[in-house]
Amino acid sequence: MEKDQLSRKLAVILHADVVGSTSLVQKNEAIAHKRIQAAFHQFSETIRSYGGIAREIRGDALVAEFERASDAVAAALAFQVSNVELNTAIEDDVQPQVRIGISLGEVIVADNTVTGTGVVLAQRLEQLAGPGGVVVQGSVSETVPTRMPFEFEYLGERDLKGFDKPVRAFSASLQEGKTLPAPEVSSTPQSRDPVNLKVADKPSIAVLPFDNLSGDPSQQYLVDAITEDLVSNMAHDLWFDVIARASTQKFKDDKAGTANIAAELGARYIVDGSLRKAGDRIRVSVMLIDGNDGRQIWDQRFDRVATDLFELQDEIAISIAAAVIPEVNTAEQRSAIRRHPQNLDAWSYCHKAFWHLYTFELSQLELSQSLFEQAIEHDPSYSQPYAGLAYSQMMTLWYDSSKQALLETASQNAHHAIQLDNRDSWAHFALGRILSMQCQYDEATLELERAIELNPSFGRAYFGLASVAVYSANYAQALEPIDTAIRLSPADPHLWTFYNIKARALTGLEQYEEAEHWARKAVRQPSATFWCDLALVSALGYLGREDEARLAIQELYRKKPGYSLEQYTRDDFVLAPAAHQLVIEGLRKAGLPERTKPPR
Repeated sequence: MEKDQLSRKLAVILHADVVGSTSLVQKNEAIAHKRIQAAFHQFSETIRSYGGIAREIRGDALVAEFERASDAVAAALAFQVSNVELNTAIEDDVQPQVRIGISLGEVIVADNTVTGTGVVLAQRLEQLAGPGGVVVQGSVSETVPTRMPFEFEYLGERDLKGFDKPVRAFSASLQEGKTLPAPEVSSTPQSRDPVNLKVADKPSIAVLPFDNLSGDPSQQYLVDAITEDLVSNMAHDLWFDVIARASTQKFKDDKAGTANIAAELGARYIVDGSLRKAGDRIRVSVMLIDGNDGRQIWDQRFDRVATDLFELQDEIAISIAAAVIPEVNTAEQRSAIRRHPQNLDAWSYCHKAFWHLYTFELSQLELSQSLFEQAIEHDPSYSQPYAGLAYSQMMTLWYDSSKQALLETASQNAHHAIQLDNRDSWAHFALGRILSMQCQYDEATLELERAIELNPSFGRAYFGLASVAVYSANYAQALEPIDTAIRLSPADPHLWTFYNIKARALTGLEQYEEAEHWARKAVRQPSATFWCDLALVSALGYLGREDEARLAIQELYRKKPGYSLEQYTRDDFVLAPAAHQLVIEGLRKAGLPERTKPPR
C-alpha cells in the first residue's frame, strides 16, 4: 500500500469481543455464530447512533472509532444494557456476553480498517473487563465531561502486554439512579428538519440494477426484469419506502462506493445482486448492504432451473423480497430495542414491540402489547401498531386459552387497522388469523388471500391459509400454501408453527411417517411450544409406536405437566369437529390420559 494512502490520526478506539466464544461455538456452532453476529450488528447500530464508525467485525471481535470519549462510553454502556435484555429473552445458554475496552491513541486508517497503538491498547483494556463490563484508559475517563452520568472506578496501574509503562485503567458504569444520555442530534446545516424526523425514521431501501454475469448480452432482459419485479414486490411492504428504479438506474455501470450511493439516494439500505446463467440453470446472488457504512448485512444465492422464464422471474423476485424484507425488519427491530424511550416515536415503538412479540413468550407478548399501545398514543392514524396489537392479542390465546375476551378486542383492533389503511397486508393477515380462531373459516380465507394479493412475498400469510385448511379439516388444501410459506420464510421466528401445521395436515391425510418427520422438525425449533409435542404424540399414536409415544408424552409433560385430553379440548378451540376428533384419536392411541389426575 502506498504511504500516501495511509491516514494517521488521534482517535478514541473501542474494542469489543465475546466472552468465551469458543465455548459458545462448542455448544451449538450455528446458533452461536448467528447470535454473535446479531449482537455485533446491533452494537454497530448503537455505535452509529452515538456518532461512531464501526470499522471492523472480525469473527468474535469488533473495532470502532469515535471523535469523543463521551460518545464511546455512552455507546458501550447503552449496548451492554440492551444486550442483557436480548440475552434475557434467550432460554438456552448460548448467550453472547461482550466485554469492551476504550482507549485514546494514534491509529492508522486504510480501506476502512483501523490499526495502530490505540487499537492494541483498547484490546488490552477490554481483556481486563468482565462479562458485560467496560474498561477505559485513564485519559479517556479524564476526557469525559463531569456532567455526564458516568462513574469510573479506579482499577490501578496495569502492566499490559506490548506496553513499556503501566496504564491507568478504570471500570466505567452508569451512576445509580441516572439514565444514559441519548445520542445528540447534529445542529449542523445538514441535519434534518425536526418536523420531518418522524417521516425520516421510516427506512428507505434502494435496489441497484443487478449485474449480468452470464457473458451473454441477450440475458440482460431477464436481469432487468428480475430487478424491476423485485422493486415492485418490495414496494408492497409498508414497513419501508422503496426508491423508484428510475433513480437507481444511473448506477447501473458504476457501483463504486455503496455508502456514497446510499447518501445520494437517501437510502438506509441497498440491495445489490447479479445473475449468472449456465445451460438451463440460473443463479441469482443477492446481498443487503447497510447504507451508512457499506457493511454487508446479509447475502444469499437463489438457484433455479430455467423453464418458463416469465414464471421463473416472478418466483425469484418474490423469493428475494421474502428474504430481504425480514432482514431489514430485523435490523430495524435491533435498532429500536436498544434505543431509550425518550428517543422512540410511533415507528420505533412498533418495531420494538415486534421484537418482543417474536419471542413468543407470554410475558413478552404482554410487553409487546404495551409497546404497540404506546405507538398508537404517538400516532393514532398509523395502522400497523393496531395490526401488531391485534396479532399479539390473538397469539396470547395460544398460551392462555382462558383469555377469550381478548379475541374480540383483537378483532376490533384489526378492523380499525384496515379502516386506517386498507392496503396494510399485515392488518388483513391479523384479521384472517383472528377469524380463523373464531371458526369463521371462509371469512378468514378471504382476508388471508387479500394479504397475499397486497404482498405476494408474505410467507406468514400463506401459513395462515394453510392453518385455516387444517382447522376446517381440508387437509389437502393446506400443503401448497404451507410449502410456499416454508420456502419464502425459511428463517421465520415462527417457523415451528409452519412445521407443526404441515405435520397436522399430513396426519389428516394419513401420511403418518411424513407427519412424524415434520413434527420432529417442529419440536427441535428453539421457540417450539407444547403444540408441536402434541402433533408428534398424535402422529406416533396413529403409527402405533407405543415406546416412542411414551417418550414424546414425557417431553410434553416437561412443558405441560399432567396434560390430558380434557385440557386439549379446552385449549384447541379453533378446530372444526372432524379436525378436533382426528387429533384426539391420535393422542388417545398414544396413551395420553383422558383427565388430569388431581395432586395427591
